[in-house]
Amino acid sequence: MSSSLSSRCNKEESERQDTVSITPNSSLLDNPIWHALTNQHASFALGSTWARRYQPDVAPFAALAGNDTRSFDALADLVPSGQAVALLGERSVPQGAWVLLRQTLLVQMVYGGFSPGTMDRSVTISALSSADVPAMLQLVDATHPGPFLPRTIELGRYLAVWQDSQLAAMAGERFHLPGYHEISAVCTAPGFQRRGYARQLTLRLMEAIQDDGEVPMLHVVSGNAGALALYEALGFRKRADLTLSILQRR
Repeated sequence: MSSSLSSRCNKEESERQDTVSITPNSSLLDNPIWHALTNQHASFALGSTWARRYQPDVAPFAALAGNDTRSFDALADLVPSGQAVALLGERSVPQGAWVLLRQTLLVQMVYGGFSPGTMDRSVTISALSSADVPAMLQLVDATHPGPFLPRTIELGRYLAVWQDSQLAAMAGERFHLPGYHEISAVCTAPGFQRRGYARQLTLRLMEAIQDDGEVPMLHVVSGNAGALALYEALGFRKRADLTLSILQRR
């Protein structure tokens, strides 16, 4: 192969790796919670045509069919006074039934389809069950990876690394919509960090999701440079910035 042809091939390969290779229904990711609650996670949903939410002990997330008064009114019927829900995506919150508590910018990332490297099979990874929820809640309280409630474990597979009977690290699956499964709750206990556990757990979930014929995706707080660097190294690419809004029902 000539040097010029080799250079061109290397350039084309680099460009392919910088492009997110996703399935044709990627527009579903603009409103992922809605498409989860109306598809694979419909059994966890409360609501109907215009608004849906997860059952309160499963997850604090809700979603709207549209950004309009009718959808917000339908959501108000699902949320008791004083309770808060989280919406993902740009929303113009109407006055009246809702108080906007805070907003956070998230980076939505999708696996780009090329190999992120081999897994370290020497790390013992095991499946978590409902019996492990107390330990999981304790780890979440210490590390704050995002919302995790007593029944969140029902949303997908959750994997762990244990050390001396202590839950050292975990990761799992959350939003599940056609073609995609979100990786979530990736966290490592203080004292067990910098051992590569988060990487190995994420790789194992990526493998399982792809074995199901789906694409791994996830959301990261925009200022979390360490997490962004990890996921980029694993082959994830930024798709969009999405706003997470926490709303409280008056």
